Amino acid sequence: LNEARAALANSQYYRTWLMKLEGLPEETWKPEIESARQTYRLLAESVADAELEKRFKEDLESTIRLARMDASDLQGLPLPSQ
Repeated sequence: LNEARAALANSQYYRTWLMKLEGLPEETWKPEIESARQTYRLLAESVADAELEKRFKEDLESTIRLARMDASDLQGLPLPSQ
């Protein structure tokens, strides 16, 4: 179940990245990134493995940074790797 949740959150993160690059309005991408943020938080709080917890916390922080970034900041960055 956690693998499926992580895959969903990853896809929402990348969709948000692309939507922001395309210049779509906040009301379009905000629900996607908020859902990804909530899923990463759930994963970080529910796993027993310390390594996975660290990874999910880092993903959560990346999601928060993406939500706060301006589209012009994204244009100079390479697409995130998985």
